Amino acid sequence: MTRQSALEWQQIQDGIYAWACQVTGIDWVWANQDTAQIEYPYGVLTVVSGPIKSSLDEIRYDAARNVNIHTGPRQFTIGFQVSVGEKNSNERPDESAEAILTTLQASVQFEATKAIFRAANIAVEVENPIQVIDLQIGTDKISRAALDIGFLTATCIEETIDPIETIVIDSEYRDNPSRDGSDTIDLTGV
Repeated sequence: MTRQSALEWQQIQDGIYAWACQVTGIDWVWANQDTAQIEYPYGVLTVVSGPIKSSLDEIRYDAARNVNIHTGPRQFTIGFQVSVGEKNSNERPDESAEAILTTLQASVQFEATKAIFRAANIAVEVENPIQVIDLQIGTDKISRAALDIGFLTATCIEETIDPIETIVIDSEYRDNPSRDGSDTIDLTGV
């Protein structure tokens, strides 16, 4: 039995990254990347949960190729966190972390966003509220905000079937009358 990758995870991550960069105009990194701290403003992408099954998979048999094809939806959540640096929202409101994430969240319905999502084989399932998580460091107030977005994707995995060549059943006939007087066959050693 052979299997192949069920999710094109790199394609999904690349699509989400491209969308976040294009819409917000800031630099983004995936959490736990082995990179140096980038300059403000920046965003961090995190796989919060998933992928998990959202329903049972459909299994179809392709006789011509002798494979079972398993398809089904998967849910996953991506966290978007933006840090802007010292907050200066009175003079330049577009530089607050909350404003950047509001722009990102609003762009979910843009045709350009939908095209990116189609290419990555994903769709938005649920948008959660933006959370303002500003941070005070000494006299500096760092504008930060977080947003979790739930996505859906479809998996397709093919399983090659190794055919059963031979079935051997050892049996032995014994005279074993039943209650009604008829003979029965007892298969043992199966």
